[in-house]
Amino acid sequence: MADIPDNEKIGRWTEEEHNRFLRGLELYGKKWTKVADVVGTRTTVQVGRRPVAFLLARVCRRRRV
Repeated sequence: MADIPDNEKIGRWTEEEHNRFLRGLELYGKKWTKVADVVGTRTTVQVGRRPVAFLLARVCRRRRV
């Protein structure tokens, strides 16, 4: 397994990371590299996949209700 740089995380996103993601999305749209710079703790790939994961989680939660 590859070493993970200190400034990158894996696993669940924190509320703070999510808020930075939303802010980056407002500023830069789908320019994932720039959004990743705003988030600061996630790679461009992780940031690019975030919308899909976020929307799927919301759909799953609604189905449980």
